[in-house]
Amino acid sequence: MNSTSDVTFVTVFMNIYSKKEEGHRDIAWRFQQFAKIAETGIQLCVYVDEYSEELLDQFIESYPNLRKMRTWKSIQDTWVHKECTSYTLSLPQKRNPQKDTYEYMALMHTKMECMADAVQENPFGSTHFAWIDFNIAHIFQHMEISQAQLKRISTCVKSHSFLVIPGCWSALPANLNTYTILNTIHWRFCGGFFMGDRDSVMNFCTLYQTHFPRFLKEFSYMTWEVNFWAYMEYKIAHWKPQWYAADHNDSILHIPWEYCSMCLAKNVGSYQCIPLDMPFLETNFFPMSASVTPRREGGYWMNTRYVNYRLADNGSYLFFHPDKKIITKNLCTRLDKDMNMVEHFFMSNPTDLISRVCAFEGVEDIRIWWHDDQLYYTGSSVNYAPKDRTRIVMGEYDTTNRQLQNNKVLIPPTDTWCEKNWCPICDVSFQTFLYQCSDMTLCRVESDKLVTYCQSSQLPYWFSSCRGSTYFRESLVYPGYWIGLVHFSVHEWPRHYHHVLVLLEPHTGKMVKHSPPFSFCQPSTIEFCIGFIETSETYHFWVSQFDRDPVRISVAIGDVTFMSC
Repeated sequence: MNSTSDVTFVTVFMNIYSKKEEGHRDIAWRFQQFAKIAETGIQLCVYVDEYSEELLDQFIESYPNLRKMRTWKSIQDTWVHKECTSYTLSLPQKRNPQKDTYEYMALMHTKMECMADAVQENPFGSTHFAWIDFNIAHIFQHMEISQAQLKRISTCVKSHSFLVIPGCWSALPANLNTYTILNTIHWRFCGGFFMGDRDSVMNFCTLYQTHFPRFLKEFSYMTWEVNFWAYMEYKIAHWKPQWYAADHNDSILHIPWEYCSMCLAKNVGSYQCIPLDMPFLETNFFPMSASVTPRREGGYWMNTRYVNYRLADNGSYLFFHPDKKIITKNLCTRLDKDMNMVEHFFMSNPTDLISRVCAFEGVEDIRIWWHDDQLYYTGSSVNYAPKDRTRIVMGEYDTTNRQLQNNKVLIPPTDTWCEKNWCPICDVSFQTFLYQCSDMTLCRVESDKLVTYCQSSQLPYWFSSCRGSTYFRESLVYPGYWIGLVHFSVHEWPRHYHHVLVLLEPHTGKMVKHSPPFSFCQPSTIEFCIGFIETSETYHFWVSQFDRDPVRISVAIGDVTFMSC
């Protein structure tokens, strides 16, 4: 995971207003807003007119991350303005006459001209390009958070093609009333930011340069650039940019985090994938997710879940039980110090809990960890839970007697329907869990109940959709911090899973750093991981693919960068 940026941001400034028209938002104010973007250190290609060139040159002395690109004498020298002079054009009837002038409209349409030039010149050698309005900073309500988000976007490696544009409104209707698109602002797209890979951005620019003159000829209107983008989406069947809901505030930068996800198999040189040669258990039972923890005597213990169903490649379930009952069995494996499998044995289900007859049987997604020199486990269960709900079962993982022992069903903080993905915290005084990632809720076990004792605020916007994956323990590389894995999924069919390593401040649960999101073996697929080990030089992950085909993924620690929150 590179720490250098693969994104070039592009912007333009031209002095198009008279002193009377610009009011308090004069050129000095606009450059003050731009400074808040420049100081983030992101790579910026800047286009200006001759009037503004000297001020930009002064900025470049302070901000070496800027590149001065083309300098026009004035807005009249741009391709857009010259193209518009070929037609007699009207301006929208419902506009701000002081702001929405002919020159302003032309400047807004110059975005595509600048983007096309930046992609072709590519002074930073980038794979992806983002448009950002010159004085966008004035809409931010939380400046430091948005500045951090720009850095985050700039340093994430993107491993797939996309064009993503934020917006406020739904797409234009099929029965379009052209008066609306010509005479009133249409906020299908916000306009101040968008991003894509080189080819997708260049395709946007090419389509723009083809269809914009046709639009001018057909309608004889000079309307806002966002209106024309919405019209392009309506008119051009094969141009469908990815859209996300935002507004003219900090949310404009809240790009769905999956677009910043990388694939370890494709992007990390140290990546190794070792298929797990798991033993045959019985007919129509298949191994999937595994949890691993060090053994006190050296080596590791590994618990692997076996299930009696399979997921097809399209995400649908293939049941082998006549009543479609999902049965889980758990296999314990002893690994040597090199993580080679030495012996296997089946772990018996709890005998000290009441088991109800239902569509599920067994303890699912077991995570194992040490606490006070005792090996414990947690897992989700329906048949051991009351009232047809899914609850977390906790007990001792007794490898001597090959039994889940001294078990109890934990009562969650609130009476939810389903409890899953609690992350144990290793080597702390109390039985502690990361219960909820959205606000980093830490809970302790008191008797049979999970009690909240700590929550965090001001997490990155994308973290609200994260769920727990592995246990957390003190990091070897970042001593003094807990390290563990979380995940989020995108509601495609089948679902797309993405994973994030996070560092937490002990006892407060405050997230201090996180990796970029990533997938393991393939960019967009079902990958589930509940097993994670950090050694001195390597991160090891135990991953199931489509609830089957378990593998161990290893990457060098130096290939995983962390970003501050």
